[in-house]
Amino acid sequence: MEWVDVNGKNGLLAASGELLKSGAGTRSALALIALTALCSCTLAQEKTAEDWIERGGELFRNQSFEGAAEAYGTVIEAAGLNKTLLAAAWKGRGEALFVLSAREKSPENREEANECLEKSLGYYDEVLEIDQVDAGAWFNKSIILRWLGRTGDALDAVDRAVELSPENIEFRWQRAELLSMLGRYNESDRAFDETIEMIPANSSRKLAEVWTFKGLNFMGQNNYEEALKAFEMVTELDPQEPAGWLYKGDVLKALGLQAEADEAYVKAKEMGYEE
Repeated sequence: MEWVDVNGKNGLLAASGELLKSGAGTRSALALIALTALCSCTLAQEKTAEDWIERGGELFRNQSFEGAAEAYGTVIEAAGLNKTLLAAAWKGRGEALFVLSAREKSPENREEANECLEKSLGYYDEVLEIDQVDAGAWFNKSIILRWLGRTGDALDAVDRAVELSPENIEFRWQRAELLSMLGRYNESDRAFDETIEMIPANSSRKLAEVWTFKGLNFMGQNNYEEALKAFEMVTELDPQEPAGWLYKGDVLKALGLQAEADEAYVKAKEMGYEE
């Protein structure tokens, strides 16, 4: 519900006049206005919290992690008892602080990040008690568990998300990465292939990202020939992304092809990589 100005007057005052003119008693009119204002404030608060969730995500993607942490803190203050918003906000703040702790080598940020993620995990558990088929909540729970280093539990959670929403590419991708992290390479190879098959051919950026992780999966197996094929695919799909050239250089170096590796490293620097 949104109040708008009527004839230049504040919406609440305009509503008051209209209720009184309609024949409602003063006490009844004011009671209705107060109730409507309460609903309006609650909805506005939730909308504001949702806006700050989006703002936090935008800041995080732009690598403004301090700003992201502050934005998610604003959500926590504004979310009231909305468990879904609180879960998302604590998760976002925890992730931002986690990155800051690594960047600044700050044990304090790392400790607070873990506390935020644990709080988020608790809220997602409460959300899932109410709705056990909320695939998004299972997915977010998986991400939090991954941040906390609980990789096996993270896989269990994303398995549930995939079961509930098998066509979701992000869920499949997360599952492939977790299988790789657990050293279950045969399964992760298949999972990456399944994910790639689901991505539209014109989504070159996303395809490049998944091929990057597929290449890293091969590197984890010391299968440098297949890793090289993967990173060649990455540089073909997204030649402006330095990571593909950097990893390609690492693989070429491991294969003893130093001159070609140096060329790949030069290309990575041209694309913006900084040592």
